[in-house]
Amino acid sequence: MKVFDFNIDLCVACHACIAGCYLENGSELPWRTIYSDQKSIYPGLPVHNISLACNHCADAPCMQACPSRAYYRDPLTGAVLLNSKRCLGCNYCYWSCPYDAPRYNHEAGQVEKCTLCSSRLEEGFEPACVSACPTGALKFREAGDDAEEGLIFDSSIEPRLKISSSGRNENMPLIIPEPFQAADALAAKGNSKISPPGEWTLIIFTYLSSLLFSFNISNYFGNIILPRFLYLALVFVCVALPLLHLGKPLRSWRALTGVFRSALSTEIFFLLLFSISSVLASFIDIRMLWIISFISGILLLIAIDNVYTSADPGIRYNGSQVFISGLLLASFLLGEMLPFVFISVVRISLIIYSNRNKLTDKRYIAYFSYQLILYLFCALSFTGIREVYIILFIILLASELFNRILYYYDFRPPSLINNYYNDKLNKYEKIKNPQ
Repeated sequence: MKVFDFNIDLCVACHACIAGCYLENGSELPWRTIYSDQKSIYPGLPVHNISLACNHCADAPCMQACPSRAYYRDPLTGAVLLNSKRCLGCNYCYWSCPYDAPRYNHEAGQVEKCTLCSSRLEEGFEPACVSACPTGALKFREAGDDAEEGLIFDSSIEPRLKISSSGRNENMPLIIPEPFQAADALAAKGNSKISPPGEWTLIIFTYLSSLLFSFNISNYFGNIILPRFLYLALVFVCVALPLLHLGKPLRSWRALTGVFRSALSTEIFFLLLFSISSVLASFIDIRMLWIISFISGILLLIAIDNVYTSADPGIRYNGSQVFISGLLLASFLLGEMLPFVFISVVRISLIIYSNRNKLTDKRYIAYFSYQLILYLFCALSFTGIREVYIILFIILLASELFNRILYYYDFRPPSLINNYYNDKLNKYEKIKNPQ
């Protein structure tokens, strides 16, 4: 098997590899990108350019994530290819790829990506990007014993990539400019691949899912009953919102072909099952329908959380997961104090754990205090006036929406180049402030 061999010391950011890719494939988007880690030059600090595209991993995350099975592997070249006719334009493959290789074409409403120039490989030629490189920084060679070494290499997914360096900057004198600012690394620190304002449909969808789950349970036990047609309208909105997120909504049915293989497909399956069973149960009072709606509702909330934790395991213990939100709202609607207090304690504990590095931040302290006071008043309202109970429920709903928005700002899908920049920044800070 051949791999990309990139020598970080030879790349001069001439973009010939990108030009070669364009000329060969006629793509509308750049499938290969040059990343420069220090565009503003600082004396004594190394400057590196990195050329990255799809690395056609042996255990490709994009193939696992795709709900419509649009990705497949070429049996001759081993390239991970995309069938554009099956792509939904959901962008979940982009979320899952640490190399940011899939590129969303907004005009076409679907994803594009590097093909490894499979047709050229079959004819015995190198990929166009390799042939175009004038300095020999980018090569395509047989994998050797050292193929799993390099500066940025995620061995768990086995990318066909080696990034090497001769270490030419290791013995240079340290000349630290003042004021010290690694501008490019600082700009990348904390960046996410997604923009929460651009994901508003998913924010509202996930929020409504937890709300509908709680109303479904409340409708059965009869504490606070939502009118049937209002519930039906909310279900319709909840199902329609994910379609607005897709570039190709008419292909949405293909998402069911990846059930229990893709986290996103599993979410869609349980969304449909919960929506149909809960609506039918509200109009046709059959116990079995209610049971199906309860079980599928819980599985839906778990599946939604799994979509995000599969892409970003670091958010697994975030206190704003929809599973916790759904149980919290349901216990409040049912007027059950002990379950509400227990779930509130779990939520508060997770908030503390997920923000353990911000315990001295005044904004975090204000947010934590607000949550604690709100849950305390909600717990006390169970034995109080019903009007106060309803007002607090409305405040709780607003708070849960706010928590959901914060969740998206905490969400960090894998992005290897951002991790590389952050690693460089940490090294710069150690040079500036040696222990």
